Amino acid sequence: MSSELMLKLMCTRLRLCFDAYGVDAFDVPKFFKPGEFLRSDYLDDKSLIDAMTDEGITQLGNTFNINPEWLLGRSDNTTPPYNYHWYKSVGFVAQNLAKYSCCNQRPKVYFVAEYDKSNLSQDMANAAKRGLDGEHFNVGIVICRTIDVSGVQIPIYDVLGTGYWDYVKSRSHLKLLMLFCKKTGLDFSGVKLNHEKYNQLFEGQKLPAEIFNNIDKKSSWSIDGLLSEDPEINPEFEDLSMLLRDGASEAYDEHIHIHENAILA
Repeated sequence: MSSELMLKLMCTRLRLCFDAYGVDAFDVPKFFKPGEFLRSDYLDDKSLIDAMTDEGITQLGNTFNINPEWLLGRSDNTTPPYNYHWYKSVGFVAQNLAKYSCCNQRPKVYFVAEYDKSNLSQDMANAAKRGLDGEHFNVGIVICRTIDVSGVQIPIYDVLGTGYWDYVKSRSHLKLLMLFCKKTGLDFSGVKLNHEKYNQLFEGQKLPAEIFNNIDKKSSWSIDGLLSEDPEINPEFEDLSMLLRDGASEAYDEHIHIHENAILA
């Protein structure tokens, strides 16, 4: 790609980023150092190119939790494969959720299933029963939090990666995080995406905000049944019993109660 095309691509991606995260053009200068960026710079490509310093691009990437190389047009990945992982890191995720809560960033945890049919609960239960002998059932995690930039509220997404619901250890870690959210009163919900959108999200092909801006009620699924202690309601009741009994040993973090108390306090 020529340098001229890359510069035009940078302008397009900068505007796409601000638009996807709900930032009005009037407020764009608030994301830069005072006097560094004028509102008129946003309207004209040449002015925008001149106003964007390497430091400014890096700052934007850090603010929006996205890849600055994508903003520059040098990469097609809006985010890394994931910001950090939840598998074997339940305690670390809980620690970050506590930090976000204590900073008043109002975190919400999305458990994202790769699924586009109508029988999600039963198909998840079937995947849990059959184990790894079959097609994998993918579930990933995304944390959405709200930050304030000079009075402008914007959503920021942590893409935590994906795992197999049909793998008992992976499933245990997911459910431990569900239980952590329930116990601490954190906002959490289930989301289902088709194969294309799931890959766009977890492989960094689109901005997370672009994906979540288009999620509607039809894309949601209830997690309540998976956390019910009534075996008639919860098709995976044995899983839950094990978690409540010993925290699935490997997945449990002995310090997780500290993060629970931080949020509850």
